[in-house]
Amino acid sequence: MNIDVIKRHKWLLTIILAIVGSRFLMFIVFLLSKEFLDLSKGFSMEMARWDCAWYEGIIREGYYKEPMAHTRMDAANWAFFPLFPMIMRGVSLLFPNVHLYILGEWVNTLIFGVALYAGVKCILLTRDNEKQALLWILVMSFGPLSFYFSILYTEALFLLLLILCFYYLEKENFLAVGLCGALLSASRNIGVMFIFAVLVYCLCCFFQQKEQRFMPYVVSQLARPRLFLGICMIPLGLFSYMFYLHRLTGDSLAFMRIQRAWGRDIENPVKVLFSNLKAALAGNAGITFILIWCVAAVVLLLYLLSRRHYVEFAIGSVFYWICLSAGIQSMQRYIIGSFVFVLSMTDELLEMRRMNRYIVLGVLFFLELCLVYQWLAMWEYIV
Repeated sequence: MNIDVIKRHKWLLTIILAIVGSRFLMFIVFLLSKEFLDLSKGFSMEMARWDCAWYEGIIREGYYKEPMAHTRMDAANWAFFPLFPMIMRGVSLLFPNVHLYILGEWVNTLIFGVALYAGVKCILLTRDNEKQALLWILVMSFGPLSFYFSILYTEALFLLLLILCFYYLEKENFLAVGLCGALLSASRNIGVMFIFAVLVYCLCCFFQQKEQRFMPYVVSQLARPRLFLGICMIPLGLFSYMFYLHRLTGDSLAFMRIQRAWGRDIENPVKVLFSNLKAALAGNAGITFILIWCVAAVVLLLYLLSRRHYVEFAIGSVFYWICLSAGIQSMQRYIIGSFVFVLSMTDELLEMRRMNRYIVLGVLFFLELCLVYQWLAMWEYIV
């Protein structure tokens, strides 16, 4: 009976063990780091770095009416989308005596666990490979930058919603895609781009059926009310936030324009890559670190294309180039939280020999421990 229960809930138990084990290792790194860094607070408080303060401010006080942060008083919290702060605001009302950084760790770790389970379901649906599902859990839990999914950031929520969009798209439940997509675009601006994933999916269906001409096929798809409504629902999260910003500041695109306070502006992404390549060749270790992530992401995208995972390739490419056009900073965070890149990595890991696979996993796990230390040391290239 106990064996039957374990088999029935094996993925849930695997995820719990992976999360507990990986977070325990992070805590060990924190304890060891105390010998080298000035860490006087508890684990959850010390892990709350960089943008955590921005999210805390939104949760407690809401959005600014005008820029009032940074030394030049030119920054505002409009760049941080509202869905995650709204959820945390509601949870904080239920637990008013728990600090937001600790509460954020609890909530995001729970969301991350659900995202891992959703990822397993999606992999089993699209790849039908339990070994790959296990690799997905291991890489996401123990791999580099996994700590992002357990701090007061929006990464865990965005990951969950993105996976659900892929899952329901594969099931052709377009209303569910629309609902998850609307929430996705309310958690980060690039979430609205999942519209392209739906369009590429429909295009792939057209080439697979080979019976109907293109224009009649387009007309037949537009005549599907659930598909049409689902596509229209995806940008609702973004539009709602734009409407709110217009009422608050008079500028519906304030979330985009305020990025200049962080030195970000929309540029040619190829130009961004080459300009940062010069800095890397000049010996800038931080830029080199991020560029390695950028190059690896391109390789993973090309692998998806070679395996004919066109929808995953399309949305990954859109996310990649849009994020890169705003600057190279934080690219590693966007890559690790966009699902398709780690999915492509697990595709490649499956094709490796067992010993090579173990070596790669070991390197990834060790890199995560090093990055936790760098995060605690507030290395400016991990933001």
